[in-house]
Amino acid sequence: MHPRSPHLFPRAAVFDFDGVLAQSEPTHCETLRKAFDGHLARLGLPVPRRDPAADWEDYKARRIGFSDADAFRSLAADEGIELSAADLARLIDVKAMLFATRAEHGGVAACPDGLAALRAFAAAMPVALCSGALAGDTSPLLKHWGVDGLFAARVTAEDTRQSKPSAAPYLAVLARLRRVLPGLEAADALAIEDTADGIRSARAAGFSVLGVARENDAADLRAAGADAVVADLRCVRPGNAASFLRHP
Repeated sequence: MHPRSPHLFPRAAVFDFDGVLAQSEPTHCETLRKAFDGHLARLGLPVPRRDPAADWEDYKARRIGFSDADAFRSLAADEGIELSAADLARLIDVKAMLFATRAEHGGVAACPDGLAALRAFAAAMPVALCSGALAGDTSPLLKHWGVDGLFAARVTAEDTRQSKPSAAPYLAVLARLRRVLPGLEAADALAIEDTADGIRSARAAGFSVLGVARENDAADLRAAGADAVVADLRCVRPGNAASFLRHP
């Protein structure tokens, strides 16, 4: 546990998007596979017969929390093929279009507890978004849910060369939060994440971390470095956030 300053904790809150604010991971899994299968077909390679349930379990076990680029690299490695920079850019664009279409037709629901927590924290302190998703995946949904204007800072997939579990996304969001809270220490900001890679990213940057056990086991989130884990965010609010975390 990182030592905290003696003033009120937290001074800022940082929310992941997929799995914390949005029930979007199944749609990411579906559109990732569809885009990649299209790439295999263009190469004249056999397209495996898909079992959606098995694909989802594989995604949860091996790719949940990845950026699109890293997820496509992982799929390519499974098939023993290489992706050029142009291949990767095209795959990301295709998936973004597929995801946007699904979102426009109600394929991505909000996490009501996550949005309620976001609104509560935003009323009390600066809040930020730190997501491995593209800005084009997140912004339309945040606007639709009426929370797009709450963020003092945002970092999405386009903003850093390295994605979670690298510390880079959280270091970037810390720098942006310091524009509104000069001198903010990472340990005085609370990161809310639902994946092991997201937790590792936040911890590597020095943040305090609250895990949300949605698709991942609570023990796995604690092993990744979460200071505490909750089943959902219904009971987490600015005034009691510190009570959920282990104290030094």
